[in-house]
Amino acid sequence: MHSYRLRPASDSDTPMLLAIYTSTRQEEVAQTGWPQGQQDAFLAMQAKAQHEHYLLHYPEAERHLIELSGETAGRLYLSDWEQEIRIVDIALLPAFRGSGLGSQVLAALAGPGSPGRQAPDYSRGNQ
Repeated sequence: MHSYRLRPASDSDTPMLLAIYTSTRQEEVAQTGWPQGQQDAFLAMQAKAQHEHYLLHYPEAERHLIELSGETAGRLYLSDWEQEIRIVDIALLPAFRGSGLGSQVLAALAGPGSPGRQAPDYSRGNQ
């Protein structure tokens, strides 16, 4: 079991949030054969578009960094609705994938502590 913590993300975390986003898309974008600079620019543009989409559709969402032993492991965006907690986004850096950390974070969200509420909606938040 991992001893992680959720820390509210701030504007100063933008470079880390970009690194997390980029890590989820690098393999896919590398398939284009574009020069690295073009790949980086495309990923930055996509990260910005995703961020703006989340702000528009989930303005109340909480943005968290997932930290493990003082090191950033990923991000978790949550939207607290009246009857449910909506998981807008969860992503882990490659070094933390496959370790059970993501499952542990999701299990904690689905656990007791929110009586009368539905379990989190695990669908992607693209409404």
